[in-house]
Amino acid sequence: MSAAGERALNEALADAQIGATDDEFLAIVERFYAEHVQVSREATPGRLIGRAQVKHALARILGPLLVFANAEGRSATLRYLPIYSDRRDEHHSAWSLELVGSQGRRAAVRWCVRRIWRRGQVVHEHFYENDMNGQTLMVDDLWTKTSAALPRA
Repeated sequence: MSAAGERALNEALADAQIGATDDEFLAIVERFYAEHVQVSREATPGRLIGRAQVKHALARILGPLLVFANAEGRSATLRYLPIYSDRRDEHHSAWSLELVGSQGRRAAVRWCVRRIWRRGQVVHEHFYENDMNGQTLMVDDLWTKTSAALPRA
């Protein structure tokens, strides 16, 4: 059961429209994550506990990303690859987020996720092996025709 849930969750995340709204991602959290899920990161001590905290953190992350992806000439693409695990209710996957600025510069963020499932829902999610590479996105990459027409103070 957890393998099918993991596949469905990963597909839902990868298929979600990054440039739309955060509603789709928040609905995914509601559908797949247990009420008292625990989320941790290798790089940060502590953890988020509860679906509400996870949704709040996700909204803070997605806000700037949605603004970036919605502008003309920019794109954000999310991909994943499953990683084999020999534990029945534990699943790993490798993720990448590629950002392309309006000037064509590319940057990629990569990370891995370990999820533990119980009764068809994620009860623990851990992020590890974070990596960022590519070109640095500059102010010009964030600049659009619309923002260029704004009056200057």
